[in-house]
Amino acid sequence: MIMPSEWRESTLGDLCLLVTDGAHASPRTVSDGRPMASVKDLTRHGITTETCRRISLSDFDRLVRDGCQPKRNDVLMAKDGASCLETVCVFDQPDELVLLSSVALFRPGPDLDAHFLRYYLEWPRTKDLLRGGYVSGSAIPRVVLRDFKAAPVSLPPLPLQRAIARVLGTLDDKIELNRKMNETLEAMARAIFKSWFVDFEPFQGKGMVDSELGPIPKRWEVQRLGNVADVVKGRSYSSTELQPSSVALVTLKSFCRGGGYRPEGLKPYTGAYKPEQVIQPGEVVISFTDVTQAAEVIGRPAVVRAAPAFDTLVASLDVGIVRAKPEYRYLCSPYFYYLLACQDFVGHILGYVNGTTVLHLDKEGIPEYRFVCPPEPVASGFAALAVPVYKRMDLADRESCLLAAARDALLPKLMSGEVRATRTA
Repeated sequence: MIMPSEWRESTLGDLCLLVTDGAHASPRTVSDGRPMASVKDLTRHGITTETCRRISLSDFDRLVRDGCQPKRNDVLMAKDGASCLETVCVFDQPDELVLLSSVALFRPGPDLDAHFLRYYLEWPRTKDLLRGGYVSGSAIPRVVLRDFKAAPVSLPPLPLQRAIARVLGTLDDKIELNRKMNETLEAMARAIFKSWFVDFEPFQGKGMVDSELGPIPKRWEVQRLGNVADVVKGRSYSSTELQPSSVALVTLKSFCRGGGYRPEGLKPYTGAYKPEQVIQPGEVVISFTDVTQAAEVIGRPAVVRAAPAFDTLVASLDVGIVRAKPEYRYLCSPYFYYLLACQDFVGHILGYVNGTTVLHLDKEGIPEYRFVCPPEPVASGFAALAVPVYKRMDLADRESCLLAAARDALLPKLMSGEVRATRTA
């Protein structure tokens, strides 16, 4: 590929003040300590400190002295594991944390803009180059630091780097704004659910009665989940059926750690499926397996969002679709999502988990859960508040998908010089 004449060839090692990674020895986890981030805590938007494990202050200070602490404007990239080379961000947050060795750290020099470097590392051409020439390891893919340092970079002048990063960053900023807005909307709906259906706050003055689950509002009832909802299991599939298609499987990777939905987990699928295994946007799904004993996904729910790239979404064998029985249709999807996300349900479901390397959820676990079911007027009132919130979140997701597609189409054109960005000082 021919680059513009004003661009120069260099390497990451020459352009960065520092190319390193985090700690190669993992300190002991403590309950109340400083955050230590690994590749699982890395997102395109930065480090998610809430998911970081904690280490002692003495271990933290030692790793800071060893150079394992990122500074603002550093570029971080996944260098080990299944997400190797897939996640890149510019560290721009006030949190003090240290890194494990699964995260590579690049500290740009004066001739290299950090945000340009982030997009350069996200460019498919760069990833293909690194995968083809530098990724090693069969069971666990990884890139070693000396190979990162040797990676070639076609470098435009600094003002043009900033212009390229500004164009792409404007799209990413809007995507991030949509994500934060959805987090706020989801937190509002969750707070209403807790107030109404856990603490019974609006109903305390209308009389409470005793039940096997403690005091509950009058005319409410204790129910088995299996009495009010069906759980439709998904279908098995082979790797040969994972081919480009307008149909996609919702898989175990569609669940966030601790619950919630990840659209990145969808897998294009060409195999057969039953009509009842089709998932409509807005429906609740629950995971039936987990790949580790951490039990951070198994039995956790997610609300499936629309996927503009696919016409049909189908549940895989690891996934169950939770659907209200006809006589309980007034229990909306957000209600089931928050019910299955509550700690009481999580504690119940873990008693039905078995397995060693792969965990499985017994089919009786979900139906046997007992909860306090509201009468139709109350449940319908919650639906009137929560369903529009989820529709607004779905619209934001659709917009973000379109923005991401525009960004991904522009990125290679800007990085190759095929499209020129307007320079800034």
